[in-house]
Amino acid sequence: MWRGRWAVAIGACVAGGLVTSCATSIDAGREGTATRVDARPIHDSAPASPPAGLARLPDPEVRADPKSRYGNTPYEVFGKRYEVLESAVGYDEVGLASWYGKKFHGHTTSSGEIYNMFTLTAAHKTLPIPSYARVTNRENGRTTIVRINDRGPFRKNRLIDLSYASAVKLGFADVGTASVRVESLLPGDVDPPGGLGTRYFVHAGPFQDRGRADAARMDLAMVGADQATIVRVEDAFAVRIGPLSTRWDAERLQALLLFREQARSEGAAHAVD
Repeated sequence: MWRGRWAVAIGACVAGGLVTSCATSIDAGREGTATRVDARPIHDSAPASPPAGLARLPDPEVRADPKSRYGNTPYEVFGKRYEVLESAVGYDEVGLASWYGKKFHGHTTSSGEIYNMFTLTAAHKTLPIPSYARVTNRENGRTTIVRINDRGPFRKNRLIDLSYASAVKLGFADVGTASVRVESLLPGDVDPPGGLGTRYFVHAGPFQDRGRADAARMDLAMVGADQATIVRVEDAFAVRIGPLSTRWDAERLQALLLFREQARSEGAAHAVD
């Protein structure tokens, strides 16, 4: 029996205070070995003369980028060990966002890329590098898509550390932090400019081989989810159902599938007993 993790993913048409951040330079180490992050608190600040138009930066294209050679192994900060997620499929969390700026501009990120505070990127503790996410400021409704290419933040109760440009676009650069929702995105979740507008999807996965993903797709077709396709996610596969017309339709389907999978699991458990 295949098992999947279900989540709603939303696609949308792409149409200076002092803060404290964390240095996230990683000793990349050998592949498969734990890495250690230097997470000493460092005072950061906004640029003195930021370029105009940061609040109107277009969202980055959501691509099927290969996993980075660096930044995807387990690591340790302040004695706590972090395990990087195998896949971003289904990630959907609410928490506190901060931003980092001038102190780290031009420095190397955990992925080995150079940090540019004027692009739409972010640091996250466990999402794969690179991956893409929609970040929504829950206080004003503004959204942006970011590319995860760094590790952090390591201050208590922080979910994501955004680039300065991302914070400007979300409208909280002047206050330092904001309550946000972070939703992972896959290629195809977001329409290109001039596309059809907001689209809604339900994802199942990840599956380590295409055969299991195809079995899940056929199983979903039996319950009416005939708009299911298989998409590649890093080194695995996922089943994407949609597009659906409204978030309500997506959440109703999600609830149905979760209930169905739970009933299957309980039935299997009773059979073992």
